[in-house]
Amino acid sequence: MKSGIFFVQHDPLKSEINSLCIDFLSRSIRLPQGEVVLFDELLTGRSERIAAQVSLLLSQLNEKNYSLRWWSYIFTAKNPLSSPLFNELIDIILVLETLHKYFQEPFSVYVVNARYSQRMIILRFFDTQPFQIVSVLCYKLVYVFRKIYGFIRAIFLICTTTFSNWRVKQHENKQQNKVGIFTYIDGSNRSQQDPFFGKLILQLKEVEKTSVEYIFYLYRPFISRMAELSSEKNSFVLLFSYLTWKDIFWTIISVVKELFTFYKNQLIFIRDRNVSLYPIIREYMIFELGRGYTDNLLVFRAARNMASSGNFQTIIYPFENKSLEKCLLLGINSQVKTIGYQHSSITPRHFTFKLRGTEPVFTPMPDKVITVGEVTQQWLINTGNFPENKIQAGFSLRHNLETKFNKKSFVAKKAKLLFAFSSGYSEISQAIAFLKPIVKQYPEIIYRFRNHINFPFNQLDPNDQNWIDQHVEKGPRNTLLEDIEWADIVVYISSTVALEALFCGAPVIWLDIDLLNSDPLLIKHVPNRWECQESPDFFTKLQEIATLSDSERLDLQKQSSVYVNSYLKKGTIDDCKLFLS
Repeated sequence: MKSGIFFVQHDPLKSEINSLCIDFLSRSIRLPQGEVVLFDELLTGRSERIAAQVSLLLSQLNEKNYSLRWWSYIFTAKNPLSSPLFNELIDIILVLETLHKYFQEPFSVYVVNARYSQRMIILRFFDTQPFQIVSVLCYKLVYVFRKIYGFIRAIFLICTTTFSNWRVKQHENKQQNKVGIFTYIDGSNRSQQDPFFGKLILQLKEVEKTSVEYIFYLYRPFISRMAELSSEKNSFVLLFSYLTWKDIFWTIISVVKELFTFYKNQLIFIRDRNVSLYPIIREYMIFELGRGYTDNLLVFRAARNMASSGNFQTIIYPFENKSLEKCLLLGINSQVKTIGYQHSSITPRHFTFKLRGTEPVFTPMPDKVITVGEVTQQWLINTGNFPENKIQAGFSLRHNLETKFNKKSFVAKKAKLLFAFSSGYSEISQAIAFLKPIVKQYPEIIYRFRNHINFPFNQLDPNDQNWIDQHVEKGPRNTLLEDIEWADIVVYISSTVALEALFCGAPVIWLDIDLLNSDPLLIKHVPNRWECQESPDFFTKLQEIATLSDSERLDLQKQSSVYVNSYLKKGTIDDCKLFLS
């Protein structure tokens, strides 16, 4: 058989030698020797290097294409958790690197279960080889259909978003030149405090007798989010209430233009070949049109009208450097002072906070960013390459930094373990896979799972749900402090709960099982913290912690508190003046 590339619907090569088959759906590659390897296995040891390549590629695209419409795409924030594109680019680079060694060999390359963009990239990579394409026309038709569907969905979202927000009864303070706290209504519990700013609105009113008002951005489903507003005691206005019919027509026209707009491309060097990954990027642009893209354009128009109204002199918002924020800042256009609050922990996986080259020059930024403490301030400057004059060390507004527990020794085989999750369903699934052999060997260990409110367990794969029902302690959801007090050890993958647990005196174990480094502690050697990569080693860590003497345990608690206090700094009411000065 001739060397070449053959695109087929099904894998015909179960027993054929001298062929290589890539299945994008199952994320697997069958090598010419017949061995089948998964993408995740191939990524071991290479994931962070390839992720850095993807981050650099997106940074270079940001430098070349920066504009309102470009920043409106979610993937431009380079966040692996908010856009599937980041991981998709990791996969395609991995595939091309794997194929490269067979470039001059007499092997046939088969690609199955691939989208049109994936097929085109592999075709171009092997542009000197003879090839055969099966049913390419239908894939082009699918691509055209997706464009039409993306446009229809975008129009639908524009209409439902604006009309739903216009229907909400607002408790608006009619004063001019107020301080606005921009925040999200996303299902988080607001009964005690704002999930991003704690009780800042009350503290600002107390410290300066300032007129302060919430500016709310509602996530879908709108009916549920509207119900959450019914119990809001503070005055508020919805950002999208500033939209007019002119803004709606402008957004629709912008979406139409985007269907026919192409942006500057950026080649990426893979082994000894320059490759364009633009087909996949363009495909995700169409995908995002009917999702966050249109909402971000509406954010720009609403922010522009709000800034022109004179209602606010300062706007404080949660700083995550995502696309929505960039559109907000572009709409405000320096007419109002803007302060971003970096409200949580940062992990090395937060590529959205890692600016490259001249990206800091072109990235919309607030007048000032206030961090939760000195650790993240220095990280944003030294690792994230943010301008030093923009970043100011602040304090934590929403973390409990008062309570401490006197943790005692325990029996490792009967340990009580609190697992804290924060980043998505895959994180929970990975932890379950990690725990399965441990549960069989040590059945008396007690597990309690604490999920992020945006990732409920009932949305997990049914097999994972069944495993949780059988092996995880059941009962009503406790407060975080109650869970930490209950646990002998807190186990985490990426959650800020690790910092709060250390402050309270609880030992923590970091499960280093993510393909990308997701440890929010940022440095390796933090007292009272252990790390584990493999299931067989986990019980050894439990024994190390269980057998600590009281004096050793107390010493570790004191040492870890020093680091946590510099990461999540405790503030006073007077410190709130940072948001006004």
